[in-house]
Amino acid sequence: LKLSVFYKWAARAVLKKADFVTCATKAQYNVLLEYIPAAKIRMLPFSVDCEVFKPGTKKESRKNKTIGVVKTLGPTYGIEYLIQAVPHITKKFGELEVLIIGGGNQDPYRKMAQELGVENIIKFLGEVPDKDVPEYLAQMDVFVMPTVYESFGVAALEAQAMEVPVVASRVGGIPEAVIDGSTGFLVEPKNPKVIADAVIKLLSDDSLRARMGKNGREFVLKYYDWTSNMDEREKLYLELAERFKSKTKN
Repeated sequence: LKLSVFYKWAARAVLKKADFVTCATKAQYNVLLEYIPAAKIRMLPFSVDCEVFKPGTKKESRKNKTIGVVKTLGPTYGIEYLIQAVPHITKKFGELEVLIIGGGNQDPYRKMAQELGVENIIKFLGEVPDKDVPEYLAQMDVFVMPTVYESFGVAALEAQAMEVPVVASRVGGIPEAVIDGSTGFLVEPKNPKVIADAVIKLLSDDSLRARMGKNGREFVLKYYDWTSNMDEREKLYLELAERFKSKTKN
């Protein structure tokens, strides 16, 4: 991201006046280091309510494997690359079900699915209430996030909290949200074939899928649990309150 000289000057002037500056990702932290010392920066990462997003009951005795995504339908999130990957996946798993959940214009994606002959495999469910998202994630064997660019990837954390391994693009802040080879696979963006290969690898190996699912939940609980991160926020606010008291006394 190229910023003007004036913008950089203004940002530095504003940030220097702050007692603390918070950020949610390592990428943001590195940018802030260009303006202020590390002692003034506090990492308060994005968080997931792990009591809401927790392992659900999978459908038993089913022949079909299920993959899916929960994202707005639009060019940023690369839904077309997931759709283009489906014909490759069905060569191995004919009984496949694909859930595409999110608001936006479905027409171009439905047309693409029809042209590729996979319209009966893909279910466009539209936007769903937040409270229903865990229920849909629980149906998935693999969560696919074919994003073209994303600053972080909270959706990946939600899936991992439910022990669903993730296949996601290696772009933006996603490598902070998915541990390649441990909680899922990071793949080249805009490449349906590599998406398909990673999904096939997971769908073909129940033990790998289960192991990555367990790793994902542990990862989210350790670094991105809502309760723990709210405690850190509270500590910071109390520290700021004490500083304010000291300043007013003086």
